[in-house]
Amino acid sequence: MDMTICLLRIQTLVNMDTSSLIGVMVWGNMTLAAIIYAFKQYSNYSDYQNEIRTEILLRIGYTIGYFLLFMRDALPDILSVNIGNTIIFFCFYNEFKLLTEITHVDSKTFRKLYDMVFAACIAAFNIVSLVSDSGGLRVGNASLVIFLMYALPAVQLVISRNTTRFKRSMGLMHIPLLIATFARAIFGYKDYSNALHINNIVQTLFFLCMLLHTFLNTLIFFLFIKEKADEKLARYASCDELTGLYNRRHFTTCAQQIICESDQSVYISILFIDIDYFKNVNDTYGHDFGDLVLIEVANALVRGTRSNDLRSRYGGEEFVVLLVHENIEQGQMIANRIFNEIKGLSFPDHPELSITASIGLFTTIPEPGKLNDYISKADQAMYLAKENGRAQIITITG
Repeated sequence: MDMTICLLRIQTLVNMDTSSLIGVMVWGNMTLAAIIYAFKQYSNYSDYQNEIRTEILLRIGYTIGYFLLFMRDALPDILSVNIGNTIIFFCFYNEFKLLTEITHVDSKTFRKLYDMVFAACIAAFNIVSLVSDSGGLRVGNASLVIFLMYALPAVQLVISRNTTRFKRSMGLMHIPLLIATFARAIFGYKDYSNALHINNIVQTLFFLCMLLHTFLNTLIFFLFIKEKADEKLARYASCDELTGLYNRRHFTTCAQQIICESDQSVYISILFIDIDYFKNVNDTYGHDFGDLVLIEVANALVRGTRSNDLRSRYGGEEFVVLLVHENIEQGQMIANRIFNEIKGLSFPDHPELSITASIGLFTTIPEPGKLNDYISKADQAMYLAKENGRAQIITITG
């Protein structure tokens, strides 16, 4: 083994030709734009077409921007320096804005701060570039702009209240790029003779990090698109499409788990709620309006219950709620609140319409395996309310 050749190869690896690396960025982003376009045409992610279209436009923008950088010295500075870098900065800005939006870690304060930083960076870079033709100063300024535009979203991904372990690790993945970018800024400011196409280890590490970032961010984008699509499928599987409440199957699964985990020091209550004369509503006003009534009743259930109560549309115009509480009176109090919320519903298009509900309330000490019996007794109480004239609450304890 020739150590001299090995050392030369390693030196070449860490001191690659900057122009070639920029050329790879051009071809890489062009290829990614084509791949994402093909994905958009043939995928079933119809709910995310706008996000995917934005990602395609960003990759096209990067391609144009890096091409203009690649043509430095062959084109006027206004094109290769000002317009080329501005396009790339604009793509950075929108890429991270899109990423923070789809990961739900953005906020009004963050968006305002990021917008101000972006505007200030763009203005400062272009003004200095027009005033001075120093290659090192331009490299330093461009690197500082990229550093600031990467640092803010990366920090947001790490510290946001809505962050997760995966999102935090995604933010931490940008640390190598931030280090390389900051080092390049110092390198540019330290020696004004440095220019974009000069080859050195700092330039090599920076553009390698940029190349890695390009593919990493695209991968992360699709991972989050898939995650959101999976979450939506999970919601469809567990929730009633019309009202947004849990469906019968998911309610049963969750309720059984809650009963198994509850101890003998608490009470549970099952509320079985049926909308009075709902068939007449459909026959008189139509099924579309009937759907609106169901949605409003579901909203009334949400307003009348606590955040940890289990609410479901059990079927048709029937709703079932599971409560866990410390005394018998709490179950009755929540049942009364739901009853009044439903009774207070009004419909501007049909002011003559009054909606009421018959509610069966069954309260007991929880015992695993008894959920179906509890629901059956709450159902019996609801039918007693119907037989007694409707629009009332009947309570059974066990």
